[in-house]
Amino acid sequence: MLRFQLKPFSKIAKEKALRIEESDFASKGVVKHSMYSEHVGIHDYVPLLHSISSDLFDEGPNDIRHFLKDNGNITGKYYDAKDFAKILMWYFKGRDVYITFKRHPLDNYIYQNEIELLPRTRGVLTDHPMVPLIPSEKFMLHHI
Repeated sequence: MLRFQLKPFSKIAKEKALRIEESDFASKGVVKHSMYSEHVGIHDYVPLLHSISSDLFDEGPNDIRHFLKDNGNITGKYYDAKDFAKILMWYFKGRDVYITFKRHPLDNYIYQNEIELLPRTRGVLTDHPMVPLIPSEKFMLHHI
């Protein structure tokens, strides 16, 4: 569950996002969100990523990449999704956030591919080549 106040989004931008949502977004690597959802509310989610990305990746002491590494999260290892959610809750001060950053087809949002999670359930749906390597109910931390 994302519990952030979203900024107002223009009608034109929302319509454009809805067209993207209706397209084959999975094959384009569009942002996915909480609980391995099969459907993405891009018109809600993209403004959220845009608004928080500069804080998450500011290269300062609160940069989420440093936070994850300091908490033992290493690229290429498998992690339990529930444990990782607890770490993210700690970082986001109690907000229940499942966050992934992946390339967006509009390609005008900074830092959108800094963190990539590949849940096994989602990988099966998209026929991702790494799926056989991911244990059930786990995900791979692909890149920090």
